Amino acid sequence: MDRGLALEIFELDAQASLARVSKPGRRVYSAARELPRIRNGLGTIIVSTPRGVLSDAEAREQNVGGEVLAEVF
Repeated sequence: MDRGLALEIFELDAQASLARVSKPGRRVYSAARELPRIRNGLGTIIVSTPRGVLSDAEAREQNVGGEVLAEVF
C-alpha cells in the first residue's frame, strides 16, 4: 500500500467515513474506466489491483481495474 494512502486513511477526522464495499460474500470488481466516483470526486476509493493496493485516482492513471475494497469520504 502506498504510504501516502495509508496516512490519509489513518488521519481521518471525526467527520470522515470509511465504508467497506467488497465483502466475503459479495466481491465487487470494476474496470479502470468504470471506477465509481464518491461524492462527485471528493472521496477516495481503495482498489486492490494486480499492481498493488491503489487509490481510485492512481488506478485510473495507471489504467488498471480490480476489486473495490472500500470508500473513504
